[in-house]
Amino acid sequence: MKKLLNIWPPFPIAIRYDACAWESFDRQNSVIAALRRHDRVTDIQLTALTSYELMPCFEMMDRPLLALTDLSLEMIEDGDSIVPDNFLGGHAPFLRTLLLKMIAFPALPTLLLSTTQLVTLRLSSIPTIGYISPSVMATCLAALPNLKRLGLEFHSPDIRTDTGEDLVQSNPPLPTRAVLCSLTSFHFEGISQYLEDLLAQIDTPVLQTLSATFHDTITHIPQLLRLTNCTGRLGPPIRALVELDHTKVILKLMPSDGFELAIIYNQLRILSLARVCRELSSLVSRVERLDLQCSRLLLPNVLNRRVWLELYQPFVAVQNLYVSAEVWPEVVRVLRDLIGERTTEVLPELRILFVEKFQKSWDEQESIQSFIAARTLSNHPVVFQQCVASDFKLLSFRGDQ
Repeated sequence: MKKLLNIWPPFPIAIRYDACAWESFDRQNSVIAALRRHDRVTDIQLTALTSYELMPCFEMMDRPLLALTDLSLEMIEDGDSIVPDNFLGGHAPFLRTLLLKMIAFPALPTLLLSTTQLVTLRLSSIPTIGYISPSVMATCLAALPNLKRLGLEFHSPDIRTDTGEDLVQSNPPLPTRAVLCSLTSFHFEGISQYLEDLLAQIDTPVLQTLSATFHDTITHIPQLLRLTNCTGRLGPPIRALVELDHTKVILKLMPSDGFELAIIYNQLRILSLARVCRELSSLVSRVERLDLQCSRLLLPNVLNRRVWLELYQPFVAVQNLYVSAEVWPEVVRVLRDLIGERTTEVLPELRILFVEKFQKSWDEQESIQSFIAARTLSNHPVVFQQCVASDFKLLSFRGDQ
């Protein structure tokens, strides 16, 4: 590699190195040789490295790489790695993409002050030692006028100091909100309080995609609601999707103007999702189509009826309800009780109930007939229709997940 670099004309250099794909140590030596060409390296992607493999690379990147536009560093989960303070000489004026995974970078705020051309910033599986407070993060984001895509994913379910003190409120908020005038996509994973503290300090006037994966139970999310309401473009959300499996539960909202919001729990927390729907009632109360899907078979009676009722109650404007075959038994358990005075307790505006085709039991058929009859008597008739799986077209979601 050293000889080839000397023979070739001074073309820009792009470095791709996947430690899992190569067995020879000579391959890493080639990377080191290429990194010595500080004036020519434009693109670096180092994947699945250990701390031992990454340290020599850091030593070669202790000065500015003035041609560098794209940088991606990804460690495997064998321990924490800390980026040294002199990384890139603290200066990367032409950097457009920065992706770090499982890597702590305490001096990142200093570097970001120079990356005014940055378009994409994604920090994945941020270790505890790489914690950056919401106030510091907001200050960093304010210095990035061209940032379009942002991803913040904390590795730990909670963020605390060694003494157990919560770190989220460790820094005072900014006196005024930072306006991220170019941000169109934002993905967050961590605890809800961190996101709330961050959103309290930023405005995103052109945001189109927002997704949040929570590790904790949400109690109050006023800043998330403010952000979705203050875009000035947000039309009524006409469609929502609730998707379940054994590992997560997802709520997606798509208003008529194309804005997309996704709330994800990394466990099957329907009750928590119901609380989110109540918090976002100004949006959820305008949903006209609701899809209930299940990517895997749920255990029988995995959720009680009260939880399902709480989930449905905020959807007061739903006219069309689409239910996949896997989740239909859970829906039937709720419909069975909605007779008499309780007929319109949930989904009062429901007009058509679409169910994916499958073999219904006699008990399910009787429950459907009782529900339809009760709605007809209450002057809120509902039509039952079976549909094929192709009718369940998932909401498109453009976020980085």
